[in-house]
Amino acid sequence: MQYLDKIILNNSYIWGVSVIIAIIGFFRLAFLIINKDFDLKKIIICIVFFIQLFVFGELFIQRKTSFVENTRKEIRLMIGNDDIEVSVNNLSMDEHTSMILIEYFKTLKNLKRHHSSPRTMGIIIKISSLGKNMELELRQDNENVYEYWVFLNKGESSEKSIGQIIVEDSSLYKLLNLPPQP
Repeated sequence: MQYLDKIILNNSYIWGVSVIIAIIGFFRLAFLIINKDFDLKKIIICIVFFIQLFVFGELFIQRKTSFVENTRKEIRLMIGNDDIEVSVNNLSMDEHTSMILIEYFKTLKNLKRHHSSPRTMGIIIKISSLGKNMELELRQDNENVYEYWVFLNKGESSEKSIGQIIVEDSSLYKLLNLPPQP
């Protein structure tokens, strides 16, 4: 499954090939109909070429949703544990600040889109719990200074947002505006 996830979620080349195959299938089918060539084998091949785009698209949507939901589930499990350590840009946080951060991560969700995007540089939050480590990257929204996009800071997954949080606590807001890691 991980191999399939890598192919589907991280490879725009495959999307391009899929679109080209669908276009070929569509125009080839149109050409067959115009020329009144009703060879069943050719028509089925053209239809399969065209339909594969929609099948591949549905598979992509299911995989992306699954990735986001599994990551959120893992975050909830980690932050639900009492034995947890939180660091921001490799600086350990005091218990109060850690608890505030944890409460914000509990509100992680997809917010209504408002034609903005995350900034390119972010703040690395490392959560250690249950013998596991997870690095999340918070990137401030380019329009709403209190909105942060959350990314899993892990290889090819680092460009896929797993949700957003709204930060309203002024001391945490100041904390989160530390300079990003180089």
